[in-house]
Amino acid sequence: MKKIAILFFILLVVFITACQASKKDMPATKPAAVEAPVEDAAVNSVGTGINNVDGVESDLNVDELSDIDSGLTDIENI
Repeated sequence: MKKIAILFFILLVVFITACQASKKDMPATKPAAVEAPVEDAAVNSVGTGINNVDGVESDLNVDELSDIDSGLTDIENI
């Protein structure tokens, strides 16, 4: 039993020293620098296109869909 305890202690010491050695080898990390946003015309145009979503409903002219819905309801009732 003493041999197992001694072997366990030796392995524990080896693991601890190995972890400390690898910790010393690691270079110090610096935080990543945040770059300023790039002004791009294509990106800005997409942004304004997303903001103009309200105009899509008028482009689709949803009023015609009510006629189609009533026609489909008539077909279902046959």
